[in-house]
Amino acid sequence: VGERLAKAPRRLLVQRSLQGQRLRRGILRGATLAFITTGYEGKRFIYEKAYELGVRIVVIDSPDSWSRKLVEEKKAVKFIPVDMMQSSSEL
Repeated sequence: VGERLAKAPRRLLVQRSLQGQRLRRGILRGATLAFITTGYEGKRFIYEKAYELGVRIVVIDSPDSWSRKLVEEKKAVKFIPVDMMQSSSEL
C-alpha cells in the first residue's frame, strides 16, 4: 500500500470525485489491514465494507470477541486472540 500511495498523484488522491474514489479503492484492494479491538458488534458493517472493497482483514481482539466470526465467515483472514487485560510487558 505504501508504494501505491507514494506513486499516486496527491491531487487526485484527496479529490472528492469519482476518479479520486476509484484511485483510493484501487489502493485499498488487496491491502492487508490489522484492526485492533473491533468494538461492539454494531460496528460489523465497517469490516464488511472493508471486505467488499477487497481488504485482507486481520483482527486482534480479546479471545471471546464477536469478531472471531469474521474469520469463520471468510471476511477476515486471521483472528489473533489477545488478553486485553494484560500489561504491554506481559504481551
